[in-house]
Amino acid sequence: MAVAVTPPADRVRPVSARHFVRLKLRVMGNNFRGQGWRIALFVVGMLVGLWFALGGLFLFAAPGMAGEPRYALMAASFGGGLLVLGWLLLPLVFFGVDETLDPARFALLPLSRRTLVTGLFVAALVSVPVLALLVATSGLVVTAGALGGWSAGLVAAVGVVAGLLLCVATSRAVTSAFATMLRSRRVRDLAAVLLAVLAALLGPLQILVLAAVREADWDRLTGVARVIGWTPFGAPWTAGIDVAEGRVWAAPVKLLITALTIGVLLLWWSRSLESAMVGAASAGPARARRGPVGGAVAQLFPRAVGWTRRNRFGALVARECRYWWRDAAGGPT
Repeated sequence: MAVAVTPPADRVRPVSARHFVRLKLRVMGNNFRGQGWRIALFVVGMLVGLWFALGGLFLFAAPGMAGEPRYALMAASFGGGLLVLGWLLLPLVFFGVDETLDPARFALLPLSRRTLVTGLFVAALVSVPVLALLVATSGLVVTAGALGGWSAGLVAAVGVVAGLLLCVATSRAVTSAFATMLRSRRVRDLAAVLLAVLAALLGPLQILVLAAVREADWDRLTGVARVIGWTPFGAPWTAGIDVAEGRVWAAPVKLLITALTIGVLLLWWSRSLESAMVGAASAGPARARRGPVGGAVAQLFPRAVGWTRRNRFGALVARECRYWWRDAAGGPT
């Protein structure tokens, strides 16, 4: 008697980063299907991002075209530091980053933590803000190439890519770590108030910045820019400027600082990703709350009427006291 043999199942393909990128593009395409207003918003966002990108490209490239190494260092250090700071704080204000691929949707899939972090990180690079950041910071390559030749421009290009990865890793790690807090209604209300205050301070801040520029001590600002250049905020952006100024040894050290910072951020993200997926607090296990002492019947009696007996009369008194306390008209104000 012949026994039917089940054909062997096909080998399961390993999940790679390209699957996450394809999934993100497909989700974006499905969201645009039949939604004209979403397409319009996407086009407007691309135009706004292009406008900011071209403005940043001109600001970063201007010191090199003018032949001013001091201004090039300050533009790379201060401008790059503000970019990293923006990618650190804006996700907290706007309640997260691009969530086309919500990590919570992968909670039930048998994917390792490394696969999730790698795939989500690569998918996060496919976005309009990342493209705008890449175009804007390309001005540093122009500046470094104009001041130090092709070698400085090549190091600046590597630094721009490293800075881009640093910004994306920062935003993803911070958003994942504070995912539970960002879902809170109070935090959103507080962020709305902070945005309103910031919008009201734009005018005074502009006047203050212009006044500070007129009376600025450029030598002192150059020293501050060099210090920021040795921090993760300015290290990737100033590597090409250092090569242009003859400090070749500083470039690999700054790129190493950037790489270590990216590694720490990705490790932090991987540790907080699971808690963000299930909506638990990432700061650690929650403290156990102590419930009221006593049985289920004793918990129904408020402390003010704890003297009553546990019978029908006592239950009626406890109920009326609780109604009176919770009544908006008759209770305490």
